[in-house]
Amino acid sequence: GEIVDEYFKSISNETDCQVISVNTGVDTSIAHRIDQIHKYIPDDEDFFILNSDTLFEFDIEGMYQMHKNNNALVTLSSVDVVSTWGLIIINDGEMIGFERDRKIRHLFTDGGKEEGLVYSGFSWINKKALSNIDLQTCYDFETNVYQNAIDLGRFVHYSINGLWYPFDTPKDLQIINMMLDDRHSL
Repeated sequence: GEIVDEYFKSISNETDCQVISVNTGVDTSIAHRIDQIHKYIPDDEDFFILNSDTLFEFDIEGMYQMHKNNNALVTLSSVDVVSTWGLIIINDGEMIGFERDRKIRHLFTDGGKEEGLVYSGFSWINKKALSNIDLQTCYDFETNVYQNAIDLGRFVHYSINGLWYPFDTPKDLQIINMMLDDRHSL
């Protein structure tokens, strides 16, 4: 944490950004982290949440403009669901194929067939969205805040067209390092 803190403070000297670091605790929920820092966010202002260990490159400014243009309380970004496992493709009970690394787009629910995407862990949130929940008792910040914005009709979806690769396990980090090594060897 100290290394990350020092890094952001050093680059803030080169910009007009102010960096405020708050040690919110290792096992603190998102709602309790937001509760500890929300006093630093001016009223009616937007803030960006990066909630993932991810290598990414996409148009964050474009996402923010969409958020502002739609007067949204919440703008979530998404990526396609890609299965890294082998998929058996079945049609009418008959096996018709086998594939790896395939995009999975449709979900079957009680309401029928719907489209499903993965929340990428990046969101623009207007501070007003926090007034609709109790940060002290909130168990699932994302579900509560995001669903509330959807219910209010103040929600926007931004599809990432760029690099997004999560690294949740040592294997993921190994794959990212191999990809970067391949890029540098070209």
